[in-house]
Amino acid sequence: GLGFLWRPWVELVGIGTTASARRCGVGGQLLQAATATGREWHAREMRLHTARGNESGQAFFSARGFRSLPGQAAFYPSGEPALPMVRSLD
Repeated sequence: GLGFLWRPWVELVGIGTTASARRCGVGGQLLQAATATGREWHAREMRLHTARGNESGQAFFSARGFRSLPGQAAFYPSGEPALPMVRSLD
């Protein structure tokens, strides 16, 4: 292809597990698979949003190299405030 639709980043739209699967490594495996796909697509970074009140989600992503993007207001379609986060895939 000519690369007209190529972007240097991928967006993780959603990731989640059942309550019984939490803290068992399932979320980490899902994130590893998504990261591998992003690299296969030659993306340089992965972006996502998590709810501003979702401290466990923020801690999960922070522990895996994501950093928040302060000063960038974001909201879910419901109007709930969202925290944009990003990590390098290089």
